[in-house]
Amino acid sequence: MAQNQELNVEEAMLPLADTYNIIRYLLTETLVLGRDPALRQMVVLAGGGAAGRPVAFTRRKRDVWIAWDDLNQPSVSRSPPADHLILDLDAITQAPEIASAYRHSVKASGAGEVAASLLAPAFGRDALMTRRDFEELVVWSPLLEHSWYKAAAELSVLVDKLRRSITDRISRAEPLPYVELNRYWRTVHSMAHLVLLASISGRLWMPRMIRELPFSNWTPTLWLVNARTTWLTAVAARSVLECGDAAIERYLKILVGSRQPMVAFDALFGLATLGLSLPAERSLLRAELYRAKEVHLPAVREHSVHFELAYSNALWLLSCDNLADLPTDAFVPLKWKRNGVKGLATSSALYGDPTEIAPSGRYMGFAMLPFVLGQQPEAYYPKILQPNPSPGKVARLLARELSPSEQMPLPATATLH
Repeated sequence: MAQNQELNVEEAMLPLADTYNIIRYLLTETLVLGRDPALRQMVVLAGGGAAGRPVAFTRRKRDVWIAWDDLNQPSVSRSPPADHLILDLDAITQAPEIASAYRHSVKASGAGEVAASLLAPAFGRDALMTRRDFEELVVWSPLLEHSWYKAAAELSVLVDKLRRSITDRISRAEPLPYVELNRYWRTVHSMAHLVLLASISGRLWMPRMIRELPFSNWTPTLWLVNARTTWLTAVAARSVLECGDAAIERYLKILVGSRQPMVAFDALFGLATLGLSLPAERSLLRAELYRAKEVHLPAVREHSVHFELAYSNALWLLSCDNLADLPTDAFVPLKWKRNGVKGLATSSALYGDPTEIAPSGRYMGFAMLPFVLGQQPEAYYPKILQPNPSPGKVARLLARELSPSEQMPLPATATLH
């Protein structure tokens, strides 16, 4: 089993080897300064610093500052710490003697291996990280967030390829290899971990990314909502929060052009999430959805009831002025507990479908939003390691895309209150 796990880690990394190596290199370069105080002192002196004076190092675009406390614990911040001498680490390490000392220390200190160990939970070692794994990685997000997101984008291509391969086999009633099912499950969750890590302070850069991306059919939630599990959809909600109003126009355009229920579900889910997080935009969004509904629904010939229900779900959320007033009727079915050991990663959430029907008759993905949006990022993760599902369970999850009986169910009545 250990050999199989290691194989899956390596396979998951292959499509993003260059990006992964950049992430590992950046982390290693920084960790070595904590593991080798003598090297750090050498770098400080080479930069014109003095022994005993607090120092912070800038990296790359000089918008990240790294310092160490008296216990050698690093802090990574987006603003220069007060009363610190600021040194450009990249410039200092260009000197041949410093570069040589650096290389020697990286090898002697094992900083590269430590970096790889820290990164392993996010890159497929286990399908789901623990809360401690996440907390150890998230402190590095100011340094690594753009690379986190680039890696997630590269993994999304692999996820789509794996999903198509498996669902094609299911449609032909062919045997499903354990390795392929296991690889899909690990890879889609690795993608989610990287998205969440990248989104911690995404409002500083994700709105600009959204405006500049040329892909007309892409949304910041698409990768995860398409996977059709409630936990992954909850991660998608967190990621779109950081995009702010920059994503609204993209979602509206995709919505009115959609002819597939899941495309509309994704767009309306994204718009509802944005409306809940941006009170000033809520009434405008509600009006836009009413207009879109009038144009869109007459053009939809198949699955029109599903489109109608998704619109109703989004409009229900956008019609509330106070998030705290919204009932969270998905709370019990998903077996969530406030401050629970499993966080949001209960079995019901990990394997449940966001298009299942909650007790209110609403889609679970929409019904859960009032609770999800009140959670901190670390609450997505369990305090203890969760087992991976059986291959059969993964196959049944993927079969949702193919089986008519599993496609976006409807409540007993289409009238929502």
